[in-house]
Amino acid sequence: MIGGWGVLLLHRKRVRTALLAGSAAALAGCGLLPQISSGGGHGTAGADAAAVWRDDVRLVVAGVLAEPDAPRDTVPQCPVVILDDGRIYALIGDLNGAGPGDRVEVTGPPAAWSTCQTYQVLRADRVDVVQAWAGR
Repeated sequence: MIGGWGVLLLHRKRVRTALLAGSAAALAGCGLLPQISSGGGHGTAGADAAAVWRDDVRLVVAGVLAEPDAPRDTVPQCPVVILDDGRIYALIGDLNGAGPGDRVEVTGPPAAWSTCQTYQVLRADRVDVVQAWAGR
């Protein structure tokens, strides 16, 4: 049998849980929580990787496409793009025929969570091979 204090504590826990759930629903309805979707890549790059995507964010990054660092990275291994400032993004998705050494511009949402390496992961919704800088 639960005494008076036990009933009061149980009631307080239920109220806190209800308030937390109600607040999360209200924030989601107002668009204040990240919009996420799940699923692996679509295409060849990182096809065996799984990810949860931040669909409310779109990034555009440019750099040189490279193979992952095999000794450092775990399975699944995804191709990476190395930006001019040294940051590295792992890619999941269709690379549109681009290969290692190509300078690319990649557009897509970042992953909130991914099984693909330890880098920030980007879904390659659009990949354009761009002309490397050339002198006049």
